[in-house]
Amino acid sequence: MEQKNSNRPVRCGGTLLLALAFIGVTSGAVHALDLCIDSSTGGKWALKNFRIPGNNKCAPVQGIENDQPTGGLRTGFIVSGTACTNPDVPRLIVQYTSGGTIGYLEVGVCRVDLPIPPEGKIGVCDGAYVSAPNSGGFEDVVTFRYCSPVHVPL
Repeated sequence: MEQKNSNRPVRCGGTLLLALAFIGVTSGAVHALDLCIDSSTGGKWALKNFRIPGNNKCAPVQGIENDQPTGGLRTGFIVSGTACTNPDVPRLIVQYTSGGTIGYLEVGVCRVDLPIPPEGKIGVCDGAYVSAPNSGGFEDVVTFRYCSPVHVPL
C-alpha cells in the first residue's frame, strides 16, 4: 500500500496569484472613489470613499455638500447617514442628514437602481429642511455617479 506524503509543500500556481493581485489592485482603485450625487436644482454632494453595501446590508456614509452651481463649497457643510441595499431588487437607498450653516438642517432619503454605470444613473431624493425662519419638503431628481475624490474644505 502506497502512503501519501502529507508534509509536501502546497504550490499555488502563478496564474492564481496574478489573478488575486489584479482583483486586489482593481477593487482598491474602485473603492477609492467618491459617490457624487448631483441635484437637478444645482446642489452637489460627495460621499467619501463610498462602497455599495452587500445585498440586504447597510453601512455608514459621510461626505460633504456643495450647493453652489459654480463649484464653491459651503464651509463645514457635512453629510452623514446610512446606505442600504434592498434584498428584493438591486437598489441603493441612502438616508442622510446634512447641516452646518447656522439655521439650516436637511434630512432626506435618496434611491437609485443598481448598478451605477460610469456615466451615472438617475435617482430621486425626497425629504425635509428647516432654514430659519422657514421649513418645507422637497423631491428632487438626482444623478448618482462615481467621481474622483473631492477635496474636503477647511
